[in-house]
Amino acid sequence: MITAKVSVGAAAGTAVVRAMALDHDKGDNGRISYSIFEGNAGGIFNIDTALGVISLTRTLAEAQPPEYLLLVRATDHAAQARAASVPVRVMVTASQSTPPSWQGNKPHVEEVGEWVAVGTALARVTASSPSALHYSLTGGNEHSAFVISPASGVVSVATPLDYETTSWYNLTITATNLAGVSRSTWLGVTVLDENDWWPEWERLSYYGSVLQTAGRGAPVLAAHAHAQARPNQLTVTARDRDQGYNGRVTYTIVEKDITKLFSINRHTGAVWVSGSLDTVAGTTVRLSVWATDGGSPRRECVAPAPVFITVREVKAAPVAFPKTHYSAVLYLPTYPGVRVFCLGREEQPRHHVDVNDITDISYSITAGDDRENFVFDNVSKCVKVQDQYSLKPQYNLTLQASDGAASSTATAEIIIEEAPLSTLVFTQDQYWANVIENSTKEMNVAALGVRGQPLNHHVRYSILNPNIKFEIHPTAGVIKTTGKSFDREAEDHYTLVVEAQDIEGTANVAHVLVHVAVMDVNDNEPVFLNQPFHALVSTVSPRSHVVTKVQAIDADSGEFGSVRYELVRGSGELFAVNKKTGEISLKQTLMAADKTYSLTVAAYDGGKPPLSSQAHVLIRVVSSEGPMFTAARYEAAVPENAAEGTPVVRVEAANPSGEPIMYTIVAGNTEELFGLDYSTGVVQTTALLDYEASASHNLTVRARDPFTGGHTDTHVTVAVTDVNDNPPEFSRSVFKGDVSEAASPGHVVLQVSASDVDTGPGGSVRYSCVMECGSFEVRALDGAVTLTKELDAETEAQHVLTLLATDSGIPQLSSTATVVIDVVDFNDNPPAWRQDSYSCRVSAEAQPGHVVTSVSATDPDAGQVTPLSYAIHSGDRDAIFKMDQLTGVLTVTAPHKLKDVAS
Repeated sequence: MITAKVSVGAAAGTAVVRAMALDHDKGDNGRISYSIFEGNAGGIFNIDTALGVISLTRTLAEAQPPEYLLLVRATDHAAQARAASVPVRVMVTASQSTPPSWQGNKPHVEEVGEWVAVGTALARVTASSPSALHYSLTGGNEHSAFVISPASGVVSVATPLDYETTSWYNLTITATNLAGVSRSTWLGVTVLDENDWWPEWERLSYYGSVLQTAGRGAPVLAAHAHAQARPNQLTVTARDRDQGYNGRVTYTIVEKDITKLFSINRHTGAVWVSGSLDTVAGTTVRLSVWATDGGSPRRECVAPAPVFITVREVKAAPVAFPKTHYSAVLYLPTYPGVRVFCLGREEQPRHHVDVNDITDISYSITAGDDRENFVFDNVSKCVKVQDQYSLKPQYNLTLQASDGAASSTATAEIIIEEAPLSTLVFTQDQYWANVIENSTKEMNVAALGVRGQPLNHHVRYSILNPNIKFEIHPTAGVIKTTGKSFDREAEDHYTLVVEAQDIEGTANVAHVLVHVAVMDVNDNEPVFLNQPFHALVSTVSPRSHVVTKVQAIDADSGEFGSVRYELVRGSGELFAVNKKTGEISLKQTLMAADKTYSLTVAAYDGGKPPLSSQAHVLIRVVSSEGPMFTAARYEAAVPENAAEGTPVVRVEAANPSGEPIMYTIVAGNTEELFGLDYSTGVVQTTALLDYEASASHNLTVRARDPFTGGHTDTHVTVAVTDVNDNPPEFSRSVFKGDVSEAASPGHVVLQVSASDVDTGPGGSVRYSCVMECGSFEVRALDGAVTLTKELDAETEAQHVLTLLATDSGIPQLSSTATVVIDVVDFNDNPPAWRQDSYSCRVSAEAQPGHVVTSVSATDPDAGQVTPLSYAIHSGDRDAIFKMDQLTGVLTVTAPHKLKDVAS
């Protein structure tokens, strides 16, 4: 066999080897010709037929086979030719200008844990070349994490690895020979995650709130979210920088007793209501949440996260009638104010009443009491005796409760009977006692006692017509004041009906009246009546002429209520005041006309020291030659809906000459709302009045003598009284609001408002729904629209209500407004997969990043309240695959492990 070598890249015509044969014959018999008999596939070789030199027919490319096996034949030229063959092996060798070739000729992937020590050998790569090779890392070596041995090609870890920083390296490794020719390959390095991080809370503490009425399974809202259109659920979140199972955090509540009230989703950290919150209404519940990851070994949070949940109290709507029927027996004799029965447990009146306990429900008796013997007390919610005379043996009453928008009824049966015979008798037929007015000292008023009490029996005392100013000791029978101040002028005496009852024999009872008189003290000053005081006096009025009279009264009794008058300021030389009657008279005739005098008169009571008050008196002097009015000032009132021509008041003057008088309005009638009959002095309306525009009008009326020209003026004040002529007006025609479907019953959605320019009952506005309010109700007094039951945005996204604002005038007037409430979607539905299951195949030869499949889910909640997040939950302990969190695309990350799965 002939062996030869040829370098890659050798040019066409290059001689490879020479094959020589010997033939001992002469002439043509010894002349030899050469040929390639076999192995010259593709005709890459040529042989010189005479010399036997094998040469290339074209340039030898690198991609050619590494060797060729040729069969060369030598043949002589005899008539009967003879031949011989020899095999020729041609090996293709690399040249110095040929790039190195990598063993295996395929890139591969290595895995390494992030906790691996620096210097650990990861892999060895080798290449071949005719000359020595130098290895280097030329790409993908981020942060200089790896190093390669230039001579051996061993790749080692150069710096600590961190999966959370870089989880994949695509290293480019280059081999260069002595000729400077190089070739590269790549090495993929997958950094495996180790559980080296613990869960870290995103906040130091978490705050939420929930209504007391929230039911089981209701979400707890983040703090202050009740007032937002798009509230967020309270979610505690811990971040673990690890990936996969190592970074999957689960949550638990530390306090086991709290789980009766609240629960937490162990995967998402969302907090929910798990039980009734009535026991913690109005308080803030503190709980602790613990976070643990899913790695091995497991890591936990450093400390639990404190969570504070405020349970907002929702005051339940008051129950008008706890029962539908009531029955009671009333014993005779009875007295006004005696309680017959109460809606709830009968109690003594409270000394301090909380305004929050006062409801807007009004109670009344609508039927069964034609003589009005009974009355319903709205404060105590008790039926009391109003008139004890002419009582019938039996009453069947119909009771009604109304809050202005809705009403309910109940029935009551009252049996009237004579008091049963009793051995108990009070020690006195009646008791008398005194208390001092204005005293707030708690003091004993009377001590009651009974006779005829059986041996070893106990007596209980009670006041049948309770009063906040008195109370009685239930066993001692001592009546005492409660410290409430008495006002004799408001009520000068009290009559208490006291019952003594044998506890061991309930039918053994006795009754007695206790009369308590309020002793007066001088606590009221005199009060002048009919102010202001105006008077006219003529220049011809004689001395001692009574010009006018002032009057004051004092609400106190006896000497404390007596009044005397004195002139304390003004023209004392011209006027005098009668101390007893208050009459003001002239001390002398007045000469100057058209002059006004101002006097100050004081009224003193009989106390020591006396109390006093003062009044101003204006006296105008008029000429004796002109008419003189009978009063210095006239006052009248007229309703604003009075028809044109309605008489208002008549002014009257006397003329000394006896001639007729002409009356005219000279001032104050700029809008010409009033007219005056010039001969009779009757003031009447000439146009419709408007209380809201002007509640009073001040006119100046003149009386004139048409013959002498003498005249006198007086003032007329016309008060316009209000009537219910204006309906309530809403601040807008359409009210819009938002409410989350997570809101609990009792949540205030919005508040409507309407105003009425009328006064009194005509200006009092109450709100209601024109038709059914559905899932809402409107509070009658303040117009707040509240939620009555849970909503579902997916079922009904918008509610339209028609509200009515009605005044309390006669007749009642009303107006309407529209309320549009949009139900804001809350994340209350879990995602739904588009398919129940996914099936796919992947080749064991797949490369990193190869897309396996894509999964997809939808969320029934409207408007994508929260974006969907995808993750592998289980089944991939070896971390072969990775799922994109946003798109749901599943890709291969560790393809070399696929072979193990396949096997």
